[in-house]
Amino acid sequence: MTYGPDEKEWQYDMTIFSEMCNKCIHFNDEEIFNRVCAAFPKGIPREIWMKKITHYTSYPGDHGIQFEKRTK
Repeated sequence: MTYGPDEKEWQYDMTIFSEMCNKCIHFNDEEIFNRVCAAFPKGIPREIWMKKITHYTSYPGDHGIQFEKRTK
């Protein structure tokens, strides 16, 4: 499959729901298809999105923002 100049391969091979990210207060629900949040405004890393690693501690490029569970 080929992708346009502004498209990322991982945008097409993953679900739009992340077990971790969708439950975080920093996740941007309005940009769900872009998979962005306050920590990763240019795109959440694949390993976090797929919960291969958790984001309870610092991760390179996260601007000092980690997972915080939504209360509602």
